[in-house]
Amino acid sequence: MSMQSAILPHAGARTLNADALHADARRETFGLLALLSPGLLLVFAVIIVPIGWLFWLSLFDETGQLSFANYARFFEQASYIKTFVTTFKVAFV
Repeated sequence: MSMQSAILPHAGARTLNADALHADARRETFGLLALLSPGLLLVFAVIIVPIGWLFWLSLFDETGQLSFANYARFFEQASYIKTFVTTFKVAFV
């Protein structure tokens, strides 16, 4: 140990330690995000995109015009509502 390093104040060592801990925390956060991203991408591709696509398609009629006819038909027929309710009952049980 040299004489120069022996007389360094302890405050400098604390700063270096705090910087190293902060760098470790950033590295760990980046690693966790790297582990999380493939799963999120899969959920997005398999669940979110198809549901969004179905919603988008439901807004148009057979001729391609913007229409709420599909939703009107859904609420007019009791069989659709019963199927919808049963589906969610089964899903939440």
